[in-house]
Amino acid sequence: MIPQTEYKERREQLMSKIGNGTAIFRSAPVAIMHNTVEYNFRQDSDFFYLTGFNEPEAVIVLAPHHEEHRFVLFVQPKEPEKEVWTGYRTGVEAAKEQFGADETYPITELNEKLPQYLKKADRIYYHLGRDKPFNDTILKHWQRLMGLYPKNGTGPMA
Repeated sequence: MIPQTEYKERREQLMSKIGNGTAIFRSAPVAIMHNTVEYNFRQDSDFFYLTGFNEPEAVIVLAPHHEEHRFVLFVQPKEPEKEVWTGYRTGVEAAKEQFGADETYPITELNEKLPQYLKKADRIYYHLGRDKPFNDTILKHWQRLMGLYPKNGTGPMA
């Protein structure tokens, strides 16, 4: 088992290279075999490399320029009724403690909270093409933020 200090070093190394940018990573989606039967879950390699977090429906935001929250984790909240069928979830509070995030939120709050981590960024680092609905979410936030800057070439670059 890799210690959390190793994951923290990996995140710090990446954040030292992105400067005033914000990096966004999405976990692998759940793959459905048929009806409600799921394949065994395999986490996205980049996501796992930076966090060690092995659950679907999660997003990490690395914002080295943010004063308080440089490493933010959005995860599924605890739902004991669902966990009977889908398996254990770490939950919001435990994820912060176990994975060393500066802040954690339920994944349902991503659209509300993400802009605060993008607004001071001069670049957004995100792998387009893996998940169209999530790509659209990121692009929507980027376009909205571009509208806040003067038309002199400033603003976050994708």
